[in-house]
Amino acid sequence: MSTITNKISALVFGTVFAFAAISAPTANAGALEDQIAALLAQIAALQAQINGGTTTTGGTTTTTTYVLAGMTAPDFSTFMKIGSRGGEVQKLQTVLNANGFSCGTPDGVFGPMTKSCVKAFQAAKGLTADGLVGPATRAELNKKTTTTVTPPTTGVTGDKLVVSGLASDDLLVGPSQKVIFTKLTLEAGDEDVMVKDIKTELTGSADRAVISKVQLLDSAMLEIDSDNVDSDNESKLDADVEVRAGKKATLYVAAVMDDNSAAPNDFITQNDGLEVSLKVTVVTTDGADVEGTPIMGATHTVKDNVTVDNFDAEITKDENSPKIGETVKLATVNVDNSTSDPQTVKSLKLKRQGNASDDALENVEIKVDGKTFEADQDDDEYTFDFGDGVEIADGDDVDLKLYADIADDAGRTVAFDIMDITVLDEDGNILSEADAVDGYTAGAGTGE
Repeated sequence: MSTITNKISALVFGTVFAFAAISAPTANAGALEDQIAALLAQIAALQAQINGGTTTTGGTTTTTTYVLAGMTAPDFSTFMKIGSRGGEVQKLQTVLNANGFSCGTPDGVFGPMTKSCVKAFQAAKGLTADGLVGPATRAELNKKTTTTVTPPTTGVTGDKLVVSGLASDDLLVGPSQKVIFTKLTLEAGDEDVMVKDIKTELTGSADRAVISKVQLLDSAMLEIDSDNVDSDNESKLDADVEVRAGKKATLYVAAVMDDNSAAPNDFITQNDGLEVSLKVTVVTTDGADVEGTPIMGATHTVKDNVTVDNFDAEITKDENSPKIGETVKLATVNVDNSTSDPQTVKSLKLKRQGNASDDALENVEIKVDGKTFEADQDDDEYTFDFGDGVEIADGDDVDLKLYADIADDAGRTVAFDIMDITVLDEDGNILSEADAVDGYTAGAGTGE
């Protein structure tokens, strides 16, 4: 039994002894009744402590709180009146003060002012206003409220994965543009599901050559895998994404359009005005049944003269020679919006270069606009998901500052370059980079 439960057991035994004493001819019945009432109140208070607080059962969270402001455990359990003294009187004065009934300075002495305060409280609660803190008044002081929150479930049962898709807006797409076709939502049933790969099929009147590669993107719109479109107009994208039981995961099916530079095979120009779409045909799992496929994505129109807003991204080194044990700014990624519309940096992936090991850096993070974003590290790759995004006003730029703790590898070098960056326009479409991402950053651990 818990400590509180043991206390209740002891009090129950004490109550039995008290009842046994009632039959004694010398017992004062009134005093014994008060004693019994006090013991029962203590039992109720301790039981309330057991039942109070916050509990979680099967994902449902139940929170029990006191109704009155300033009220804390344990419950009031003592009869109080003019002349009473002690900690419970002081707590009574504090609680009544916190709820607008002025008792003056809480001094632990039940005087005329406290009695008037109690009477006002009793009148407000519809009780007999006698200024005595008996069982009914204590019950009002000890009143609690319970809130129960049950998290939403996917509604999917069994060893199953339900796939649903939301096609993006139909767009005019041009050379080298990265474009979303479908936002996929994967819902797992009662068991964890490992999504192994996703197959797509190119449809529409445009030639398959208009697509440089088909991409599978994560929830931060960073590439998980890519594949060319084969002669059967199909692509296979390795996912290796786990969807936990009762949860959802978000993926995107996208493509990068041909750069139109392979003259005379300028495929974008040859397919100008034709439509292209990607259909999700198969989702392969580790054995779970899959429902919801096939899913048709957006239908985009190929245009050789479409103007796509873009941005510049550059990473530069911070001039320092960090030592082990220091926290330093290693680099700055500058994203420049030279357009007349706002942009949002959604995510960034950096690759560590140099001869330092995976253990050389700890607490790798980016700081921007007073916020800190921790890296999700996978060997020498560091992914930053900026959530709702880092906004860049039209004609402005933003600095994403890379910090880390230098933990090991004195005398070795560490460097970063940009693997991938996702910037969105105000409609949520992925923008293209104006120039190839350039810049390089390096620092060295030079001391023990």
